[in-house]
Amino acid sequence: MALSESDAIDDDHPQRSLTEAERKFCTDTLKALMRHRAAGAFQVPVDPVAYNIPDYFDIIKNPMDLSTIKSKLEDNLYDSIDAFAADVRLMFDNCHLYNNAGDPVCLDANKLEEAFNRRMKKAPNAIASTPIAAPLATSSVDRSATETSKEPAEEPDNSITGSEQRRRSSLTALKALHDVPKTMPDDQFKRCEGAIKEMKKPKYRRLNWPFERPVDPVAWGCLDYYDVVKKPMDMSTFEKKLYDYEYAQEDEFEADVRLMFHNCYLYNPSHHPVHEAAKEFEQVFLNYWEKSHAKSSDAKGLNESEE
Repeated sequence: MALSESDAIDDDHPQRSLTEAERKFCTDTLKALMRHRAAGAFQVPVDPVAYNIPDYFDIIKNPMDLSTIKSKLEDNLYDSIDAFAADVRLMFDNCHLYNNAGDPVCLDANKLEEAFNRRMKKAPNAIASTPIAAPLATSSVDRSATETSKEPAEEPDNSITGSEQRRRSSLTALKALHDVPKTMPDDQFKRCEGAIKEMKKPKYRRLNWPFERPVDPVAWGCLDYYDVVKKPMDMSTFEKKLYDYEYAQEDEFEADVRLMFHNCYLYNPSHHPVHEAAKEFEQVFLNYWEKSHAKSSDAKGLNESEE
């Protein structure tokens, strides 16, 4: 028996919608990828004319880029995190298929893929969602097949009440939302990124060199360093944490910067050259941080007055 038009299912849309937790994860992950330093070549569809690669679409049959993924996500065309991830990985696969392994764009793809893989490890577990559409039984044959199925029906667990099942379902959903990795707001991310760029400027070389990477107790002749400093921190570490999206708020980034200086003061006496350099270098950070927040406040006040 043929399906009527009303029974037909729209093949252009998924039969399952993303849960709130899944959608937030995909949205935050895409946002993080699009502002990654290595994402420049992947923001929009490849233009064979602009890049002078006229054979691109002869080789790449299923092109993909971040803006296309964004549009598909906004149009509810993904029914799972796996479907979303498949498009992201397709984008990387296309890059490696067309370009040589040592090309800068492939190196950028590797960096971006590493960041993506780290976020995927934090993906929420799939939880039940309401299907957009569901097929209906349309013939006696279908119903008969169901009624005569030899598979025994699963016995319901009578020890769990309906209210208890709903409570467990709610707790599962809340846990999934809690487990979604958070993404720092754009203005805060730019402020943190700006602080790192300021601290790495060549004019501060005489101050920043002791803080560029983790302390090596052997090279520095301070074998008891990790006996004294229990939570080490350095510029390369908090920069990596920023670009790996381990900070949800700028306060967390600021705390790590201050921890780096605190460790220096804790281990080195006040008359030590590194201690003195840290005092001056910390002021560089504080000056930038204060000015950056002042500009943000001024801009916010201007916008409110215009409204």
